[in-house]
Amino acid sequence: CIHINTSNVRLDLHHFDILGNSSVAGGTNYGIYVYRGFEDFLTNITIDGHRVVGQEHCRIKDFVYGIWGAYLDGVTVNNITIIENDIGLYLNYVGIETVANYSSIANVNFSYS
Repeated sequence: CIHINTSNVRLDLHHFDILGNSSVAGGTNYGIYVYRGFEDFLTNITIDGHRVVGQEHCRIKDFVYGIWGAYLDGVTVNNITIIENDIGLYLNYVGIETVANYSSIANVNFSYS
């Protein structure tokens, strides 16, 4: 599991896969867990598979939650394949009245077997 608990993070997963074992007792809950630490909400979080032409996306595979996040305001997920997770992507945006919630999800492939 990768845990992000602060703002202004760019996670570059170029050439990496994140593989779990959610199918066994006591298996892995989260591939990437994004949750506030001392901040009220997290901003400017980028998770990027950094795809190279001719190569597959980074795979996040076999977790209860592929990517789980809460108290977020501004998340970008690019070039990720989320495959064979119980719940592929869960993001809960909780912002402040004067701050617009937004997300950008591009080139994310979902697959369930």
